[in-house]
Amino acid sequence: MPSRGACVPSSGAAVPSRGACVPSWGARLPSWRTRVPAWGADVPSWRADRGKWEAHDGKRGARRGRSEACKGRSGAAAPAPHIRLACSSPEISRTVMGLMMRVTRIRKAVSVHCLASFTTGQKFAWRLHMEKCTQCSRNIPTAEPACVHEAQIVCRDCNDAARPTCPSCRGLLKKEPKRAAGCPHCGETVYVRSRQVRFATKLLTSDQAEEADWAANLSGFGITHGDFDRQWRMFRQSGGTWTSDDVIWALLNESIGRAREANEFRALHLLQADFLVKRGRDPGESLRQAFVWRVRDWQASEVVSGLRILADRCCEACAENHNRQLNLEEALRAPPLPNPKCTRRYADGQEFAWCTCTCVSSID
Repeated sequence: MPSRGACVPSSGAAVPSRGACVPSWGARLPSWRTRVPAWGADVPSWRADRGKWEAHDGKRGARRGRSEACKGRSGAAAPAPHIRLACSSPEISRTVMGLMMRVTRIRKAVSVHCLASFTTGQKFAWRLHMEKCTQCSRNIPTAEPACVHEAQIVCRDCNDAARPTCPSCRGLLKKEPKRAAGCPHCGETVYVRSRQVRFATKLLTSDQAEEADWAANLSGFGITHGDFDRQWRMFRQSGGTWTSDDVIWALLNESIGRAREANEFRALHLLQADFLVKRGRDPGESLRQAFVWRVRDWQASEVVSGLRILADRCCEACAENHNRQLNLEEALRAPPLPNPKCTRRYADGQEFAWCTCTCVSSID
């Protein structure tokens, strides 16, 4: 077995010095600034994707959209060009956009484009500045996803008019429907939501239309599209079969946890009652909580002393309580609304009652 000394050269052997492997500090090393051109050089502008090439001027800055750092500061980095990333889902695209915004926070003249594909198969572009449609020349708001059609950025209206597609079977339609209509290929109903910004197309399925409507309803309570994406991601990671109703119900409960005012609690409980009754479930508890929060709001005002029930337009069983007066403590102890004997139904054939009785405040 060789000795340990056999692996080590003798003292007289030529051993490379440390300086031979590592360049000295005085050597000319490539600087990180060699990759960034100076401000005085002719560099393509960030407007290159629009066919306009401008020169960066370090003395005068740019005419439009240029940050203050472009005005001749030494050592400033050049504006980043358009960064186009192909992502497979809107969640990934928004995550990438957030990361790019953090990395380039010191660069104010940055424009990030993330191309992604929704479940409908449409391509859209999330951006930090307002785009202009290449067909109708309309300025596309940043809240509205811009579609990509034939390698050009177009608005959602022009994209749907050029290629009206069924969201269920992806079959091409003869013309763009203006209202809900059946697909000639699969027979499914195509719903139209022209004001929603949840999806990249106005033509939606039943579940997508329901989700878009609830996204608009919950936007006033702090629920964003990112919350919908996060809830969908949590459900998919947990496994099982989930629908948009599960996502909406989870976000309704989350909104109640975020609420701070009595009016917000009452409005959210009424939304829960509407959600339940349209799906054939009992809305009684949600209606009761909405009534309780209304009474608590009156009690906190220290002005209202009682209430009067208005029940002349509900049903015969509720008409017996019409003009009944109660004080606030009694109403909180035993809420009279909704009436447990109510016989009114939200729709024909439903099992549970939908009491429409209301109340007004009374001041002594």
